[in-house]
Amino acid sequence: MTAATISLLLQTIPYVEPLAPLGIAGVMGGLWLKERLLSQKRDTELSQAHNRMMQERIEIEALVALVRKNTTMLHRLVRTQEHLIRQIRTRHHQPRSKRQD
Repeated sequence: MTAATISLLLQTIPYVEPLAPLGIAGVMGGLWLKERLLSQKRDTELSQAHNRMMQERIEIEALVALVRKNTTMLHRLVRTQEHLIRQIRTRHHQPRSKRQD
């Protein structure tokens, strides 16, 4: 027997011991009951983990949308600044008589 098997058997003693007078069927019933309780606990843990993951997914999607929006706005800002620079350079290089001051 492995250490894990022995540990599992020791955990089942409180459930199985009262059923021992019922023989093998009682012991098997006790083991089945313990397995069902552990399975139910694991199902609850998995459900909670799934719910947390789904909530995190929603938060990540919102963050990605925000980053995309910020990237778009920064791109617009850069284009505006480049346009202004071109206008300033063009205006700076015009002769004084053609400038519209």
